[in-house]
Amino acid sequence: SAHLVINELVKSKGVSLTMIQAVPFKEAPWGGPLGLTTASDGPNFIDITPTPGVETVHGSASSVTDSSLTVTTSGGKAETISFDYLVAATGFSMDIVLPKPGQTYAERCAEFAHVETAVRSGGNVVVAGSGVVGVEIAANFAESIKEGKGKGKVSLVASGPTLLPGYPARIQNKAKDVLESLGVSVIFNSKVISLSAGKVVGAPGEAFEVALDSGAKIGGVTAYIPAFASGVNTQWLELLPGALDAKSNKVQVDNFLRCKANPRILAVGGCSSWTDSFLGVPKMEAQAATVASNIQAMMASKPLKAHVEAQADMKNAPVVNVGRKTFSALVTEVMPPPAACCLRCCGLPFNLLCPCFVCAACCGPCNNCCAVINCCGAPCGGYPQGKPTAGMMYGMMMSNMFAKSVLKWENIGKQVNAAGSGAPSDAQIMRE
Repeated sequence: SAHLVINELVKSKGVSLTMIQAVPFKEAPWGGPLGLTTASDGPNFIDITPTPGVETVHGSASSVTDSSLTVTTSGGKAETISFDYLVAATGFSMDIVLPKPGQTYAERCAEFAHVETAVRSGGNVVVAGSGVVGVEIAANFAESIKEGKGKGKVSLVASGPTLLPGYPARIQNKAKDVLESLGVSVIFNSKVISLSAGKVVGAPGEAFEVALDSGAKIGGVTAYIPAFASGVNTQWLELLPGALDAKSNKVQVDNFLRCKANPRILAVGGCSSWTDSFLGVPKMEAQAATVASNIQAMMASKPLKAHVEAQADMKNAPVVNVGRKTFSALVTEVMPPPAACCLRCCGLPFNLLCPCFVCAACCGPCNNCCAVINCCGAPCGGYPQGKPTAGMMYGMMMSNMFAKSVLKWENIGKQVNAAGSGAPSDAQIMRE
């Protein structure tokens, strides 16, 4: 979300932008699940180049006053930065799936390799989390174990009675069926309460035990992935009276996405109390546009714009991936009506009869593609889901189409090619 805000603000004239970045690189949202499965793919989802027109400080915010921010830099020094307006876009934590604050590029790549080795080592793997991230990672790992002819087993621990809460029952049930076909053991109504090793990934050859609140224990575990949000990153705002909601620790914002305790601080994404249906790119783009517009309005003493949720009828992420190559679904029930209509009713297999062929000029490149080949594998009038859909989605993620077109990360993955057989050093990244 921070980069989407920057994309909007960088268009403004007469604005000096400083970005506090907890890691010296940018990682695509889908990079974690794929990089943890195949470490060599990890760098493909990372962009180490700085954003043009923006001063970047590598470090983490530690405290804030009405007009200044204290940052602990990657070198361990405290630096105070004054601001006229501040945007909080610090999101939430998800250990291993997302980069850790302060983690270097080399450390992130090593983490990918460490997890892949642990998953393929022959030990058992536990993934906690019943949402789209947990389901995807559990299936990815099960595919990886099969590909390597490993003997380990993947267990997916869900805290509730179903997978993918909020999705249609047909998607929930299909996800469970596909996971079980891959050999994943799905454990419902349970939570992980302790790890005997005190860490999530064991050293080579090391196995540990995972205990559940039901009293059950899973032994011989070589990797545990907590694929759920473990809290928002707003500790740096705790000393600003009234800034945070007492229960959620999220930044309390008004209809203009301004912090109620200080209107010159605005907040977007997972750290904000604003309640969009889910934290998808279309929702975050709209929040970023509102924040950028309101900062410009405040600078010019003009009326502010109340935020309106984008695509309010889309209540969940429209794509569910169960593995890289096994099953994906474009969930038409949670899509805006035009997209749902095109995917369900356009008769994609009948290329020459497909209305998208006629409408491609006004509907964009995706429909133009659909008019030529049946990418999603959907039967005419049926649900776009299955193995062909998985192949399409995996190809799109590997090509970083979304990162380049939406996030504007034109150089994502390029450091791999530029570096030849070796990755750039962290010193090189910091100099850039």
